[in-house]
Amino acid sequence: VRLDQVPDSTLLCRCEDISFGSVREQIAAGHDTLAAIKRNTRLGMGRCQGRYCAVTAARLVNETTGRENHADQYFAPRPPARPVPAAALGFEKPEWGGHRRAITPNLARPIETAPLTQQKTDVLIIGGGVLGANLAYFLAREGEDVLVVDRDDINLQASGANAGSLHVQLLSFDFGAKAQEGGGPAAATLPLGPLSVQLWQQIQDDCAEDLEVKITGGLMVAESEAGMRFLAAKTALERSHGIEAQVVDGADLRRLSPALSPGLLGASWCPLEGKINPLRATYAVAAMARDHGARFLRSCNVERIERHPGSGAGFSVHTSRGTIRAGRIVNASGAWSSTVGDMLGVKIPVTGAPLQMIVTETAPPLVSHLIAHADRHLSMKQAATGGLIIGGGWTASFDQAMRFNRADRASIEGNLWVAGKVLPALAGLHVVRCWAGMNVNIDGAPILGEVPGVPGFYNAVTSNGYTLAPIVASLVTDLLVRGRTDLDIAPYRIERFG
Repeated sequence: VRLDQVPDSTLLCRCEDISFGSVREQIAAGHDTLAAIKRNTRLGMGRCQGRYCAVTAARLVNETTGRENHADQYFAPRPPARPVPAAALGFEKPEWGGHRRAITPNLARPIETAPLTQQKTDVLIIGGGVLGANLAYFLAREGEDVLVVDRDDINLQASGANAGSLHVQLLSFDFGAKAQEGGGPAAATLPLGPLSVQLWQQIQDDCAEDLEVKITGGLMVAESEAGMRFLAAKTALERSHGIEAQVVDGADLRRLSPALSPGLLGASWCPLEGKINPLRATYAVAAMARDHGARFLRSCNVERIERHPGSGAGFSVHTSRGTIRAGRIVNASGAWSSTVGDMLGVKIPVTGAPLQMIVTETAPPLVSHLIAHADRHLSMKQAATGGLIIGGGWTASFDQAMRFNRADRASIEGNLWVAGKVLPALAGLHVVRCWAGMNVNIDGAPILGEVPGVPGFYNAVTSNGYTLAPIVASLVTDLLVRGRTDLDIAPYRIERFG
């Protein structure tokens, strides 16, 4: 029996209440891979993690698109194999500074190999994550001819594996002894956070879709007097850069968030912080970019860039599917940016940082704020669906055989231990899923703007990428369209590396 005979109303994913009709709508909209369908609908994200729906969903995709079945199309295995009590997994681990730097392998699983027809564009954006989508939207809105290429598909790498925090105050490892480069570059980036959060709110209004942007404030908690002194120094620096932040004592903390541990001495409070749903937002921005004329090409791996002599002569970009002629190039490839820079002899000091996240079963309302920790790696928020999303920079690994980023058992244990110390109610919940993504490891500030000596080649690279994507995209758009920005971007230029 072919699946086209199954009524639209029939449930395909029982855990998340996803019907055949919902999946067919996604395929018709161009989201015709299991990974894209999963991100757009939550298919396979429930307690069974796709064990009962993935094969049928893959068959539906293949029957609809005419593609052959392939092992690479299925969901990556995510621990645990079945829901496990969070209390059984939490064990204290040593604290550390920074991220584990990693070689950034090619994780793409291209589904299209047909040669391109002749392609030409004024602005070629390399990278289809949240930054590439925002660049395409802002540039196309200005009337620019824009083409985005990605060797995989939109939102399928770092952006689509993001936990969705909107950070405005400094993370604990971006200030003090743990900070890279003494924390100066991260501090110089502080003014961008509020501007970018405002842009996210505007984008949500413009697209008339609920991106689950919620600005309810952020709390960085402290368990010790030393932690409180750390927060006092950090908030003083933040206020000097125009960030609204203050230290609150334990009594005020419990009024703000009663479910947090009574043993916490206080917190820094930043009312501008919040959360967003990265499974919705990148796709929504890309759709608006298309509405303004931007084009997107997937399964298109950039292999070599040839620069034509002469001012404004442009580039020939040789990809796995053919050559694209581009007037200007924007490198928005995140953790893979150094690979693109190497093609033009440009050293870009960026590496990958494989990180993991944890999500619990649905819970009653416990925390409405973005939660972080002054002494430990932690981020925690409650999603609109009710599950707690727990992360904060805990290291993941790379499975060479499967070509997947993979969560580490030790990181799962340490992350849950810290989260349980902060939120005692976590002990009564089950862990449903852990997953890994790739963060950008950089000195703490973005790298943006035209590269000296390589006219027409621009960078748009940043850590804290989901928060900062709109403002970085807006600044680079100003450079491309007007040749200048209203904001001083000297601290973010590549020249700072010498």
